[in-house]
Amino acid sequence: MWSAALASYIHVLSLAIGLPAIFLRWRALAGGPTTPERAAKALYADNLWGISALTWLGSGLWRALGGTDKPWAFYDGHGLFWAKMTVLGVTFALELAPMVVLIGWRVAAARGRPPAYHHGGWIGVISAIETALVLVIALLATLMARGIGY
Repeated sequence: MWSAALASYIHVLSLAIGLPAIFLRWRALAGGPTTPERAAKALYADNLWGISALTWLGSGLWRALGGTDKPWAFYDGHGLFWAKMTVLGVTFALELAPMVVLIGWRVAAARGRPPAYHHGGWIGVISAIETALVLVIALLATLMARGIGY
C-alpha cells in the first residue's frame, strides 16, 4: 500500500513540476529573438522539464509494471491508457529535436562559443505543443482513474 502511494505521489509531483517547466520554456522562447537571457531561462526550465520527465516516466513504469497498484491487465485492457501512451510517444518524439539543440547550446557555452540561438523560435513552438499534450495526458489519466473507458 505504501509503495503504491509513493509511486502515485512521485508521478503526480513530476507532473506538477513538468507542466510549469515546459510552459516556462515555451514562454522564454516565444515571441521574439532568442537572447542569452531568454536562453538562460529556457535552459533552466528545460532542466526542470528533463528531471520531471525522467521521474514521471520512472514512476509511471513503477506503477504500471511494479505491481504496486493495479495489475498490468488493467492498463493493457484500457483504451485510454493506450491513448495516453500514444500522446506520450508523440510528446517524446517532438522533444527529440529540442533536446539535441539545447544540449548543443550547453556544449557551445561550456566551450566558450556562442550558441546557435536561431533555433529558439521553433523550440518555443514545439514547447507550446508539448504543453498542450501534457494537459491531454493529464486529462486521459484522470478519466482512467475514474474508470471511464474501461
